[in-house]
Amino acid sequence: MNNSLKQILNSAYSLLVFPVYLLVAANGKISGTENTYRAFAQRLSRASGKHGEFVRRAFYKFTLKKTGKDLVVSFGSLFTHRNTTIGDRIVIGQYTIIGRASIGSNVMIADHTSVLSGKYQHRYNEEGILLENDQEISSVTIGKSTWIGAGSVVMNNVGEGSIIGAGSVVVNEIGSFVIAAGSPAKEIKKRSKERDNGF
Repeated sequence: MNNSLKQILNSAYSLLVFPVYLLVAANGKISGTENTYRAFAQRLSRASGKHGEFVRRAFYKFTLKKTGKDLVVSFGSLFTHRNTTIGDRIVIGQYTIIGRASIGSNVMIADHTSVLSGKYQHRYNEEGILLENDQEISSVTIGKSTWIGAGSVVMNNVGEGSIIGAGSVVVNEIGSFVIAAGSPAKEIKKRSKERDNGF
């Protein structure tokens, strides 16, 4: 698809989605929650084909804290927190859930991946009973030019230019320009900083 047509379609979908944004913003001010945002994020995640990509791009442009250009959010995927920032040229695969995060430019996150809002979201009392309404939400940072493999669970930061192998569980912070894999994910190889890590 050429750039001129893409810009026209982006503008058309922005006009289409703008009333939804107004509803989400108004409800957030009145209720102080993100319930309406999440309801629309879930509903729009099921829009298929190019139509779905354009409608999700427009929705997140309005609703997330910061959104770069050329975002692709595939079928079944969504961002659960509005307080999320993403750079340019982000590709999110199918059935991927992203919590509160800061994602750099030129990042690919493959299918069936979960990026959690930190690794300490649930708390327990002295008897070991889960406290339902006591959560500690933090933001996970994914550096620019990274690639997160399919089926991964990311609970901690991933540095610039790194690759996380499919099915990995990122519990501890992963540095820049490395390949890491496993559960928990560990560095298995260095990457050259001179390599073109964009796509």
